[in-house]
Amino acid sequence: IGPRVVRVELDPNYARAYAGIAICDVRLQSIYGSAIGVDEILAMADRALAIEPQLAEAHAARGFALSLGNRRAEAPAAFEQALAADPDCHEANRYYAEFCVTEGRFDLAAQYFIRAIEIMPSDYRSPLMLVGVFRSLGDLERAESYARMSVTKAEEELSHHPENANCACLGATVLAFLGEK
Repeated sequence: IGPRVVRVELDPNYARAYAGIAICDVRLQSIYGSAIGVDEILAMADRALAIEPQLAEAHAARGFALSLGNRRAEAPAAFEQALAADPDCHEANRYYAEFCVTEGRFDLAAQYFIRAIEIMPSDYRSPLMLVGVFRSLGDLERAESYARMSVTKAEEELSHHPENANCACLGATVLAFLGEK
């Protein structure tokens, strides 16, 4: 747990703080390969759940961490607990969708990515993921539709955060799919 505990010093019983740390850590580990171990992330999520057992974000972080580790078989139960606790939890829907992609469960991935967009309309990553999902399902019309949505959302994000290189890269990827130079 280390230095991240300092962030929750003001209120050590605030479960959402621990869940937020777990979510940040799981993304840092999954995207950037940070040295934060899966066991550390699980401990942070479990700390949140010890305080608030039905906290969807903590269950979602736990599911994502399990999927990163050698405990993938346990991940769906954690995601399902997150969704049972709060079906409107963006992280639960998005992370479960990402997990479903890695399992080749594209129909289910589509369902959860679409729900993630409904919950957080500014989400520019989920439409991009849907491009690949619908291509895998052989539905090029829907893939193109989500590609166009992804470009629009990426442009909106870039108008607010022009330094977001990740967003620019994702937008360029979608434009390439659409055949636009």
